[in-house]
Amino acid sequence: MRVRTPAPGLRTDHGLEATPMSATPRTRTRCCTRPLPACARDVARIRVWAARRLVGRARSEEVLLVVSELATNALVHASAPPGSRPGGVVLRLDAHGVEVRVHTPAAPGRVPAPRAAGTGAESGRGLALVAALADAWGIDPGPDRVRVWARFATGGA
Repeated sequence: MRVRTPAPGLRTDHGLEATPMSATPRTRTRCCTRPLPACARDVARIRVWAARRLVGRARSEEVLLVVSELATNALVHASAPPGSRPGGVVLRLDAHGVEVRVHTPAAPGRVPAPRAAGTGAESGRGLALVAALADAWGIDPGPDRVRVWARFATGGA
């Protein structure tokens, strides 16, 4: 396996370390990272960023809807401890599909979980929507962060 990494200290235009890209003779995986915006009304920027990376991919509308839902959920429901690093969105693209990962700093005692929304409720359906659209999804709590992910088989780029 060949691993291509950026030059030491290479930073992206949004200040994060560039994500290394791995390549093998058969498949190429591309990871794109973006920090979460400061407020939920700016989720549209994340959606535009993701859309540019999904051009020509099957199921891109489903992926974009899940990107929006997970980013919005992270901003609305995550309470980052003071001094913690901001969360982010990662798109992992390869020949077989797309994986969306949204991570936030862990807040003590708070782990995302699907909930039942009443028929008249205006919110509460985000994770149910993710479960309905994605081929697989999950929540990975950690000591200093929580990651929610969703995978989509796209059958190629």
